[in-house]
Amino acid sequence: MWVGRPFLYAAVAGGQPGFERAITLLQAEIDRDLGMLGICNLSEITPDLIRKL
Repeated sequence: MWVGRPFLYAAVAGGQPGFERAITLLQAEIDRDLGMLGICNLSEITPDLIRKL
């Protein structure tokens, strides 16, 4: 997963507030993506929804 670099950049550029903002953005993106799949709870994720790349 390619998540580390944006958080490092956010921490360097914005300090703790920048890092916290990056976490907020990632959480919102995950929530939105799960909503588009019709998933309200993580327990609803089934193997048929996961694809290994």
